[in-house]
Amino acid sequence: MSLDDNQLEIIPETIGNLNLLQFLDLGGNKISTFPEQLTKLTNLDNLGLRSNLLERIPESIYSLRSLKLISLQGNPLENTLKIKEIFTNLGVKIRI
Repeated sequence: MSLDDNQLEIIPETIGNLNLLQFLDLGGNKISTFPEQLTKLTNLDNLGLRSNLLERIPESIYSLRSLKLISLQGNPLENTLKIKEIFTNLGVKIRI
């Protein structure tokens, strides 16, 4: 599902009900808080969050066992080295 470049600031909680979703692109929006409901998307293997306003991502994202690629570049993230190390250790390709 591609929702990129839509000036979104929040993501509806109901997105967590799309448990068969494998691809989600939320890049180029104005999301400043990581949408916790994304951690319910257990089949998600590609998550795009590039060019938003994210400073932090919750540790719960590391529980997405199907995730193979996450794009976080263009965000003012804290602890990028730690985030990169954790995703790399989980076998997830990360763009940061």
